[in-house]
Amino acid sequence: MVWVPVGSFVMGDTQGQGQVDEIAVHRVEITRPFAISQYEITVREFGRFVKNTGYVTDAEIRNGCFMRGGKDWRTPAVDFSQEDDHPVVCVTWRDVNAYITWLSTQTGKPYRLPTEAEWDYAARAGTDTNYWWGNDIGYDKARCGKCSKEEKETGTVAVGSFQPNSLGLYDTAGNAWEWTASKYDMNYAGLEQNVAESSSTEGKRAIKSGGWLNFPEDLRVSNRGAIPATDRYSTLGFRVVRLKESSQ
Repeated sequence: MVWVPVGSFVMGDTQGQGQVDEIAVHRVEITRPFAISQYEITVREFGRFVKNTGYVTDAEIRNGCFMRGGKDWRTPAVDFSQEDDHPVVCVTWRDVNAYITWLSTQTGKPYRLPTEAEWDYAARAGTDTNYWWGNDIGYDKARCGKCSKEEKETGTVAVGSFQPNSLGLYDTAGNAWEWTASKYDMNYAGLEQNVAESSSTEGKRAIKSGGWLNFPEDLRVSNRGAIPATDRYSTLGFRVVRLKESSQ
């Protein structure tokens, strides 16, 4: 986990290259410090949860992952394999919140998904460019389609394979899309700062980061995705946050 201090930032498309749901540019205040996963939650970490609890994911119950013919988080695609240090994918809103409930119980600390605003703030790390390193994707800075001269769309890579941003966070662009705690609204409407009820699947959830199958423009910090809480993709994983307690 990496601690993120309080502060403010401009949320939305600051470079004039975004989609219609990014143009409601506005300033957001982060009023409580929080800790966020340095890496996306890995196959190893999710597997520890499953082994400990016997949990069965939605993909196993509901006939597989979306895209690439995947069966479940162990085998999320037919054309690439996951290692223990790769980001876990093919997990739904219910799956990730079950993991987070278990993690909170195991540690005695209150974990949850980041809000969309918290995710953007941490991913930007004080920058206002398309990516934390600048406005151009360059080469070999992230995992995505056309992110390297040789790369093909062949799945995830180990977390931390590329340089971190200035806060020390890895893979905030590419590798796997990431669930947030926020319901999606095209114009934000304040939902980007709210935590949706974890037991509810009503409405769509905002997802961030872009994944290994996406093109560079989809990895921009301001880019947003919106999917039903019941969806499970071979490109979608998550990371967690914990609010700083007064005694810390």
